[in-house]
Amino acid sequence: MSLRASLGARVARGFRRLFGATADPEPGGPAEAAPLPREWSEHELLELLVREAARLWRYKHSSGALLLVELDGWSTLRLQAGRDAALLQQLHRTLQAQLRQSDSLSPMSQGQYACYLPFTDALGAVDAGERLRAAVQGLRGGAQKLSASVGVAVWPPAHDPLLLVPESNRAQAQLLWMQAQQSLALARSAGRNCVRLVSDAPLPGPQRHSGTRSA
Repeated sequence: MSLRASLGARVARGFRRLFGATADPEPGGPAEAAPLPREWSEHELLELLVREAARLWRYKHSSGALLLVELDGWSTLRLQAGRDAALLQQLHRTLQAQLRQSDSLSPMSQGQYACYLPFTDALGAVDAGERLRAAVQGLRGGAQKLSASVGVAVWPPAHDPLLLVPESNRAQAQLLWMQAQQSLALARSAGRNCVRLVSDAPLPGPQRHSGTRSA
């Protein structure tokens, strides 16, 4: 075996151990299932938002959005399908396919996914939420048709004095997270399977991105 092949095999084994596999697949045996995406904690998500807030301050722009996607009827789905690895992998791929490479998709607990979309204003974020909602609606979990509610939050306008103070990065991150949760609560109270934004006013600015890949 060449040195390159040997190193490649060792790296592959390391990744399998990292993601929970305990042994190499047998030659000619069934393909190894893809690992389930790891759930993020609220602390990890807030740290990501703090870094994004610091980037906003550094480059003096305020274009970015956080979307909370929640599977409707998660408790019922868990009772019917359990922790269906194939379903969760399909759901993750479906959501990821609607996002750009610069966007982040973070599985959370209780059937929620956090999506951070940089350089995306309020209108683009709502558009992205609608695409994510529609993509989930095309899936099934056993006998149950899936649907999702989406809460949208955007950074405050660039003239907001808090954005001029780098020490406020954590406060801004916590505010964005809280607003996304409030928007998700609005979507639940509106009957679910919809997208809601806690602020009615879209952010002005020359840079506007849909936050999704083009259809």
